[in-house]
Amino acid sequence: MALQTKVNGVWKTDIGVVSVPMMDRIYVAGDKNAFVLHHGMPMALTNTEPKPPHFGGKALDTLRGKHIEDVVYSKTNPAIFAWRPHIKKTLDGICTITNNFSAAYMIAGMAEAGGIDGVILGANALDFAWDTDAAIHIAQHSGIRCKRFVLDGEPFVILAKDKSVLLALEKTIRSEYQQCKQAIAPESRVRT
Repeated sequence: MALQTKVNGVWKTDIGVVSVPMMDRIYVAGDKNAFVLHHGMPMALTNTEPKPPHFGGKALDTLRGKHIEDVVYSKTNPAIFAWRPHIKKTLDGICTITNNFSAAYMIAGMAEAGGIDGVILGANALDFAWDTDAAIHIAQHSGIRCKRFVLDGEPFVILAKDKSVLLALEKTIRSEYQQCKQAIAPESRVRT
């Protein structure tokens, strides 16, 4: 759940709450900090992952051994339809890429020790603000990095524990999206 106010025509999240009853966790973030209630005890959420060297352009090497959550789908864009099998094939053996039961839980829980290194949200997955806005707010207030961008009119949000993973994910997303788009494009024919 996100408590939001509209500022200059744009919704801004003021408070984010994500409840995960089966894990006995409630994630909360206000304007300055984030915490999790676990068994009723509050614990501060702070991204304390070690900061690796800055991304040097080898996206797949940077993603090696990482755990990435992929929540990308579209009702109308054929390139996005092709996304999941294509990216899974590309990243197979390099990193773990999953799509679990709750994007909100995966995002909010990124600041806890271990777990997911990055989350990719895209296209119609972002239509459900109630499932993502609160979690993104919590992640950002616990030190998780976030980047928003648009590909062919499709919105994307990337969240990552460190800048190198964030940059590697963006490069991989852009490259894989273009490959999916080219693969589904009708062949051009030259008439003579």
